[in-house]
Amino acid sequence: ILRIHLLNCIKSGKKEDFFTTLEQIGDIKPNSRDIEVAIFNNSNTELGYYLEERDFERAIILVSKIEKGLKDYESEISQHERLIYYLKFVMLFISNKELDKAQKWNEKILSNLQEDLLKDSKFLCRIFDVIILYESREDELLDARLSTLKKFASGKKYKNFEKIFTKHLRQARKVRGKKEKDVFRSLLGELESSASDLTFVGFDAIAYWIENKIEL
Repeated sequence: ILRIHLLNCIKSGKKEDFFTTLEQIGDIKPNSRDIEVAIFNNSNTELGYYLEERDFERAIILVSKIEKGLKDYESEISQHERLIYYLKFVMLFISNKELDKAQKWNEKILSNLQEDLLKDSKFLCRIFDVIILYESREDELLDARLSTLKKFASGKKYKNFEKIFTKHLRQARKVRGKKEKDVFRSLLGELESSASDLTFVGFDAIAYWIENKIEL
C-alpha cells in the first residue's frame, strides 16, 4: 500500500507526502524475508523520483544502499528488476557526468543482454554506450558504434530516433567547440518536435544530456 502511495505522490507532485511516506516505510519492522525484500524494492521508485527531480545528491547516496541490497537479496531480485536498477544507475551517472561509473553499469547490462529483454532497454543501453564514447572522445570507436546502432533500432520510434540522433552526433563530433552547441540545439529541436513519436524509457535522460551540451 505504501509503495502505491509513493507512486501517487510522484504523479500528484506532493513532494512532502513522498518523503513522509519514505520515513513511514523506513520505520517498518519486517518480520519476514519477503517483507524485507518488499521494503527494499521501494528503492526503485525512490531512485526514479530523484532522477525525475534531478536530485543527484540523494540519488548517489541511495545507489550505495541499493548495491548492498542487490547483494543481500540476490536470489529474490529478478533479472528484470536488476536490469531496471542498472539502467537507472547509468542514467544517473551520465546526468551527473561520472562517465566511468556510467560505463561500468552499462557494460554490466550489455554483457548480460537476453533475448527477452525489453526493446526499450536494449536500445537505450546502446544509446548510452554512444553517449559515453562521445564524452570520452573515443571517436574511432564512436563511429563504429554509430554505424551499428541502426540494427538495434526496431520499430518506427526507434528508427526515427536513431536516424536523427546518429546524424547530429556525427556532425557534432566533427565540429567540437563553439559550433558543437548549434548541432545539439538542432538535435534537441528535432527530437522535441517529434517527441510524441519518439518518447521511450530513458528519453528524458538523453534529453537532459543534450541540454547540458547546449548550456556548456
